[in-house]
Amino acid sequence: MANEELAFQNKEKDKRAAELVIANKELAFQNEEKAARAAELIIANEELAFQNKEKDKRAAELVIANKELAFQNEEKAARAAELIIANEELAFQNKEKDKRAAELIIANEELAVQNKEKDKRSEELIFANKELAFQNEEISYLSYHDQLTGLYNRRFYEEELKRLDTPRNLPLTILIGDLNSLKLINDFFGHAMGDELLKKTAEIIKQGCRADDIVSRIGGDEFVILLPKTNAFEAQVIIKRILELASLEKAGLIDISISFGYETKKHKEDKIQEVFKKADKHMYTFKLFESPKIRGNTVDMIIKAFQDKNKRLEQHSQRVSKLCERMGQVLGMFDYQIEELATVGLLHDIGKIAINENILNKPGKLTVDEWKEIKRHSEIGYRILSTANDMSKMADYVLAHHERWDGKGYPRGLKENEIPFESRIIAIADAYDAMTSERTYSIALSAEAALVELQKNAGIQFDPELVTVFIEKALGK
Repeated sequence: MANEELAFQNKEKDKRAAELVIANKELAFQNEEKAARAAELIIANEELAFQNKEKDKRAAELVIANKELAFQNEEKAARAAELIIANEELAFQNKEKDKRAAELIIANEELAVQNKEKDKRSEELIFANKELAFQNEEISYLSYHDQLTGLYNRRFYEEELKRLDTPRNLPLTILIGDLNSLKLINDFFGHAMGDELLKKTAEIIKQGCRADDIVSRIGGDEFVILLPKTNAFEAQVIIKRILELASLEKAGLIDISISFGYETKKHKEDKIQEVFKKADKHMYTFKLFESPKIRGNTVDMIIKAFQDKNKRLEQHSQRVSKLCERMGQVLGMFDYQIEELATVGLLHDIGKIAINENILNKPGKLTVDEWKEIKRHSEIGYRILSTANDMSKMADYVLAHHERWDGKGYPRGLKENEIPFESRIIAIADAYDAMTSERTYSIALSAEAALVELQKNAGIQFDPELVTVFIEKALGK
């Protein structure tokens, strides 16, 4: 039993030994596995340690990165704040831009208007420049030309005289012309007619001269002609040609009358101003010699023009002349006195040639100024007739024919015997015919009514004795 137990135990031992061998093998394998595992574990630990180092390094980098991130976040926050400010600034700038854009639109519109204005102004400026250029040309022309006649003026004449006063232009003749009776024409026909006479005279003088002659108007009625390389004979030919042309022309009803004088510079030693003075003296000598004829012709021309101008006044003057002639006869005056009285009766209203026709023929009452204008006619008539030597006394009679016996007449306020005898006769004849004739401003009175008016004003307006003679003898009433 014991053997069996022992055998069993031996079997169990063998089994246990076999299991133990297996177990040892298993253990050896496990130990190998453990060793392998341990080696792996070492490697793993090394790897882990490396990883831990990497993690630490990464952690350190992460810390740094976090710090950097925190810094960046701070920067971002600062940048965000700056961006907010920038956005606000941008928004403000955009508003300013919009405002500026609106202003720019307005400015552009304003600029467009200004450009239009500039274009307009530019056009105006171009026109103004053209006008200025024209004015400059006109000023340049006027600086050397007489505005009325178109001839050269005194300034040009004086400059040309200096230029031409050289030996190569000898003989140099200065020809001076003076338009006769210009003042009379201006006084009695008006300055418009005087201007027309001057222009016509200038044309004639220019036409009678040669192309290179210098023709100038140096005064109101005075012309100077510079004739280089011209002797006295040639100057006389030019004067004759001008006078012949003048005889064929008129300015309206007015004949053209010019007096000439000349002098020639023959030697370079001669003073040109002395030559001018001699030419001027010669002209005035001729004018003085011819003046009675000239004045007589002018007065005749004025009388004819007066008669042609107003037929009603002409007829009135003829009736007054006959009444004056009759008064001279009944008063027993000499024939020459009667003729003179009749003539002055014919000419008593000649001054009205200078009075506006609208005033002379006005149907209604005259204004104060128009009456002043009418009252000028006796003085104008005096100036006309006094220019002719043989009419000087008649001029005095015409001047005084509107004086009154009581001293309230015009133009000098003479009274009673201060008034020339002939003027007192004319006053009565003039008033009687005026009252008995149809006029634009009044109807004619009967002869009886007119005589009543004369008697009523005897010793007031008229010489009372002459009124009696006029009624009882001249009219035979």
